[in-house]
Amino acid sequence: MPNIDELLDSLHIFEKKLLKVLTIKLSLEKASKLSEMEEIQALKAAQWLSNKELAIIKETKKKSVALTNRGKEVELKGFPEIRLLNEIKDSEKKIDEIKSFDKNEFNKALGLCKKEGFLSLLNGVMKITGLGNDYLKSEEKKKKILESINEKELSIKDLKASAEEIKELSDRGLISLIDRTDWEFSATPLGLKLIKKGINLDEELLEKPSAQMIKSKEWENKKFRRYNVKEPVPPPLFAKKHPYNEFINEIKSLFVSMGFKEMTGNYVETNFTNCDALYMPQDHPARAVHDIFYVEEPQYSDLEEYKKFIKKVRIAHEKGIKGSAGWGIDFDENVSKAHVLRSQTTSASIRKLMSKDLEIPGKYFIIDRVARPDVIDRTHGAEFLQMEGIILGEGMNLASLLSLLRMFAEKIAKAKKYLIMPDYYPYTEPSASLHIFTNNKWVELGGAGIFRKEVTEPAGVKVPVIAWGMGFDRAFMSSYGINDIRDIFSTDISWLRNVEVKK
Repeated sequence: MPNIDELLDSLHIFEKKLLKVLTIKLSLEKASKLSEMEEIQALKAAQWLSNKELAIIKETKKKSVALTNRGKEVELKGFPEIRLLNEIKDSEKKIDEIKSFDKNEFNKALGLCKKEGFLSLLNGVMKITGLGNDYLKSEEKKKKILESINEKELSIKDLKASAEEIKELSDRGLISLIDRTDWEFSATPLGLKLIKKGINLDEELLEKPSAQMIKSKEWENKKFRRYNVKEPVPPPLFAKKHPYNEFINEIKSLFVSMGFKEMTGNYVETNFTNCDALYMPQDHPARAVHDIFYVEEPQYSDLEEYKKFIKKVRIAHEKGIKGSAGWGIDFDENVSKAHVLRSQTTSASIRKLMSKDLEIPGKYFIIDRVARPDVIDRTHGAEFLQMEGIILGEGMNLASLLSLLRMFAEKIAKAKKYLIMPDYYPYTEPSASLHIFTNNKWVELGGAGIFRKEVTEPAGVKVPVIAWGMGFDRAFMSSYGINDIRDIFSTDISWLRNVEVKK
């Protein structure tokens, strides 16, 4: 049996204060109050006493929910898409008749409703669909769930909602799921013996020697606290790079090792470099305000640096090039001048093709941010990284493209199963998309193809160009087994400490 006096001499002052009050079971809050310590001090003391088998710690896990800032806004004003559908459920309305939204909020609501088929839009007139009416009925309950949470944190047990509804509200960023832990402390029989023996809070035990202590010889008349060298200690926490940044550096090194050069581009582009020079028709749906962020100030560029290319791009759009019929619509240069936030890093590729320092043959890549007004959820973000690249030279063909896509799936996404499927993009032919099997589901990683001559010839390039654009964040998620794109920027310090930085 342990020596009682030795155990008493081994106690830290925090341990003594806590053990002295553990004559009955106490919650952390009560233990902290009675021992006159902060809660973090009482919790540390309880853990030390538990290691010495002097106290028992009982943990109770609780789950609760709270509204996010976005959730509070929705609880107050309602879901933007619901408000829009409510405005048109009784009669169709023109877009300019909707006055209760700010521009950004309306664009998001309209984009979601169109994407999901909740409304039809013809000549600027909106009309609710059957799917929209069904959606209104199902979402009414979710609004009531948010109202029940209101400003306070609420236990999941007290929340009248199914697991599916809670998950959906969490995925949409409307509620945050909170894990709480309640602690209860009690003394073991051995701990009670120490209490009975008597705990002297006034006795000062020296913790560790210092130069001043040795010099003054104050240690000669005092006792040192006893130490147990076998007692477990916290694991060391070493500094390391964030795995996301490390992954970026790793992929950049991979491309450089393969002979690629890194491209640069602008986060604020023009419609010309973001869309027109890529042979995307000016009436393409993906150029609408709910798919691209348009810049209000300055609204337009003079496109002076691309003056010699604009005429060729206009011809490609209106009449086509050598056998191509073009899009057959009038090309509006004012549309080209509009400033936008880059929606695809392909804008960097066309910039490179039109630049004076272009090398033929050549290989280029870029990993950089793009922005799209998506509804933020588990797999989508309004801003994310794309990985883009081009290879140009004689002999580039479909076989070259397919081998590159296989390398992306195996070496970058670390995917065991993947599919390369035919696809369509306005600026490549043939085109393909890469799909990987990750987290028990198929996810599209990105698209690729061979640039059409309507893209390359106006830029002055006469050789084949293979191009690709990949969702870099999704590749990172696949490689690290992450299910939610928002977790990439997690503030969960335990994940950051424990996650392996792969090499």
